[in-house]
Amino acid sequence: MVLQLATTILKGEEQFVGCCGYSWHLGLPFGVLDYDLARCYWKQGIMTEAVQALLRFGFEVRNLHRVEARVRLGNEASMRLLQRLGFQEEGRLRECLFLNNHFFDVKIFSRLKSEYRKSTSQPAESANLRKSRIKCAFTSNYAHLLL
Repeated sequence: MVLQLATTILKGEEQFVGCCGYSWHLGLPFGVLDYDLARCYWKQGIMTEAVQALLRFGFEVRNLHRVEARVRLGNEASMRLLQRLGFQEEGRLRECLFLNNHFFDVKIFSRLKSEYRKSTSQPAESANLRKSRIKCAFTSNYAHLLL
């Protein structure tokens, strides 16, 4: 399994505010997306831009066929983020997350390369990608996202 990490740093502030990345098995065209952002930076569009950049990387560079993400039940903001970015809800995994000594249900979302191609060919999303504040630098083991 390969883990591709990205650190998120705000332009001008030079401080760590969150992380996001992929995990996948070599030779298989599927990736699992994971992300986390410090609470004081929520609702500023930072993770939307970071996930858009990771989708571009996954579908265009890694040539993934499918990207999935798992969200703890109750994390409505994260579910809305994925839905806004074209992910489809697929189902619920019961008590599959163990956090702070408790089990939680998780919803699973996915986006396919064919759906990504359709959305990036539309003028509105293409324009949004050009306006992005994120600069990406991918290395063999890490992807660094700078805002």
